[in-house]
Amino acid sequence: MKQFHVATLAMSLALSGCAPPGIRPGHAMALTFAALRADTPPAPAHAAQPFRRDARLAVTWIGHATALIQLDDKVVITDPVFTSRVGGLSPRLVAPGLQVSELPQLDAAVVSHMHFDHLSFDSLRMIASRTKALLLPAGGRNYVHDYSFDEIELGHWQSWEQGGLRITAVPVIHRGWRWGIDAFWSPQSFTGYVIEYHGLSVYFGGDTALDELTSTRRTSASRTSTRRCCPLRPWSRATS
Repeated sequence: MKQFHVATLAMSLALSGCAPPGIRPGHAMALTFAALRADTPPAPAHAAQPFRRDARLAVTWIGHATALIQLDDKVVITDPVFTSRVGGLSPRLVAPGLQVSELPQLDAAVVSHMHFDHLSFDSLRMIASRTKALLLPAGGRNYVHDYSFDEIELGHWQSWEQGGLRITAVPVIHRGWRWGIDAFWSPQSFTGYVIEYHGLSVYFGGDTALDELTSTRRTSASRTSTRRCCPLRPWSRATS
């Protein structure tokens, strides 16, 4: 029964659009079953002290779409996932590059869309004491509740600002639903973000790579030169 649920989750992730081009649903399930039989290897690199007082802009990649972004004294985390399993069932292929206990205080956490490998309820509970605010795409608050931090929905081109930190939701091309059937009432629960502070700017697109269209949207949202956090394959241990 457990393997059936794992296969179902793997199929959901593959069909939802989180599996990259070229990864078929059968391949996704095979990787998931293989991970069930193997220990999760440690991350190839580890930063015990990710907050750098000597840096104006620093990005620490934690895994898949989870990154710690530092702009001067402000810190934002993207799509936080720290659990050992995705959706409670599918095992991670690689351990997170940082542990929750090693995170600095977070000015905001942003979630790009509702898929299991981007919106992790247990991970949000894990970082709740370190997080001031959670930013979500339109319709995102239908999925989260009862956390100690503020939960703010941003429609496309809407901004949230606190202490000079400005985060703007920008359109991307993806799918936002979590369960399949919720596509009927949450058709737009996905977004990218432009994060700005002290003349610095970072674009985070979730699972959406940067192309001419998203580049134009990113530039329209930002008043400064923008660095980019682009997506990585969620399924394979190595990319070509």
